[in-house]
Amino acid sequence: MYRVQVGGKANDDGYIEGGQWGLVDSLGNVLLPQYDALKMPAKGLYWVNVAAKQMLRAI
Repeated sequence: MYRVQVGGKANDDGYIEGGQWGLVDSLGNVLLPQYDALKMPAKGLYWVNVAAKQMLRAI
C-alpha cells in the first residue's frame, strides 16, 4: 500500500500542510477514506487523524 496526499502544499521547511491523506493499492484502488494525517504502520496498524482526533486503524 502507498500513502498519497491530495490538496496540500509544501511549506518553507518541506513539510506538507493542508490537504488530505489516504491509502491506495498498487493498482490505484483507494482502500481507505482520506485523513488529516496518516502515519506509517507499526505491526499492521496505522495512526490516523480525523477532525483533530488521533486513533489507531487496522489495515
